[in-house]
Amino acid sequence: MNKYLLIIFLLFVTPFNIVADGGHADEEIVTVDQFSKTFDNGIMVEMKIDNGKAFVGKLCNITASATKNGQALKNVKFDVGFYHHEDKKFVYKNTFYSKEGSLSFKHQFFDGAEHQIQLTASPISGDSFSPSKIQMSIEVEGYQPPTSVLVKSLLFLVGLTAIGMVIGYVIAVKKG
Repeated sequence: MNKYLLIIFLLFVTPFNIVADGGHADEEIVTVDQFSKTFDNGIMVEMKIDNGKAFVGKLCNITASATKNGQALKNVKFDVGFYHHEDKKFVYKNTFYSKEGSLSFKHQFFDGAEHQIQLTASPISGDSFSPSKIQMSIEVEGYQPPTSVLVKSLLFLVGLTAIGMVIGYVIAVKKG
């Protein structure tokens, strides 16, 4: 009787526990490849992303600059943060220092979800300008694994489950 209950449980209850969440963001996200903002003090902070999109597992080139009246600012501190919309937390934060007022770096995303890049430009020393912050959303495109990988993973998990069930059945027969 117990083995029939186990079979019923595995066939009918277990599939309901396997649920995929679409992970929709709570807000509308606008994705662009370039974003700039000019502040009241005449400072313009600009950020560019290659192709406006990033891919999981590939490096994404990100550049930023801070200018005033068309001239690059000197001695600028860039605080960069990547905010993951689905998890609602920062997945990366770093501070970069630039003598020329520009920044270029590469970042590799590990999750195919929307991210918001937050960039704050502020002076390294002195009060030459006030901190200026911009935010830009980027779409990170995931990829579907090859079918052979999916089949191998499925066979491995089904095989592991079958072996566990056989071992459990053998132990139950020996005891009883």
